[in-house]
Amino acid sequence: MFKATVYDLQPDIIGVTESWATDTIFDSELHLDTYQVFRCDRNTGNRGGGVLLYVKEDLNPTEYNTNTVYGEQVWCHIGDLLVGVCYRSSNSAIVGHDNKTNLMKVLREVCNKHVLIMGDFNYPSIDWSTSTATQFSSSGCVEFVQTTEDCFYTQHVLYDIQQEALRLWT
Repeated sequence: MFKATVYDLQPDIIGVTESWATDTIFDSELHLDTYQVFRCDRNTGNRGGGVLLYVKEDLNPTEYNTNTVYGEQVWCHIGDLLVGVCYRSSNSAIVGHDNKTNLMKVLREVCNKHVLIMGDFNYPSIDWSTSTATQFSSSGCVEFVQTTEDCFYTQHVLYDIQQEALRLWT
């Protein structure tokens, strides 16, 4: 299904979160024709997580590493554009208690560049139409919204998949 969708749509860039890839899965198993793949597997031995970034080979992507250590992220340069995929697990038993702090550091580190960030940050209580956290949001969620504002990031995906799923099933 994934390969068929890629074949039909022919996107230039594909970001994947929760790849569930491990070091027992070869790059050749994740290969897509005409794409270069960048990957970061979850290295804790726990199931889930991991990110993949596919970029059309003719865009000449080059790998980029942030100075900030953050568990599930992968980046590349396409010319002067920095493209990244991040995944934030909310399970501190797996990713550690400094996960939120390190994510904010990564977001601040790259904010002075031309950047496209894709990912799953697991903050469902953010209202992206107003760029605000709801009154029931965690302090981490509020800090995430503040960091996106401080860095002048723009959320382009406003689609609420949960609401759409409810609409389709009712």
